[in-house]
Amino acid sequence: MKEKINRTLLRAGYNTHIEFNEMISEIEQNQKQWAEIIENHIDRLLHLIKKYHEVALKITMQAKKDNIPEDIINSNKQSLEIMNAFNQEILDFDNFLNELYRPQYLIDLIKTVNYTNNLLYKLKTQ
Repeated sequence: MKEKINRTLLRAGYNTHIEFNEMISEIEQNQKQWAEIIENHIDRLLHLIKKYHEVALKITMQAKKDNIPEDIINSNKQSLEIMNAFNQEILDFDNFLNELYRPQYLIDLIKTVNYTNNLLYKLKTQ
């Protein structure tokens, strides 16, 4: 049975989130080495972000051709909120990479990853 597109997007976002979370945990443990830690994670993050964008592109193309996929329309509020948080993590990371000299972008990424962790925790403990 083929996986629904909303599940595929959630899985791709979750995998990316886990990598962000690991990177941030390492930075919190060794703040002086933040640049090296990011460098150690960058290839994996870029690969995971590419996978996420491939799924998002499929959704966009299907929406343009037919309509928004039914399973996206029927997703519950929490799933949509988590998808949005995964997307925001990627946007924050992109902002950070584009302007490394502005530490606020790394702080924004950390806040978004923590927010996503909170959403996932709430979902898990329901």
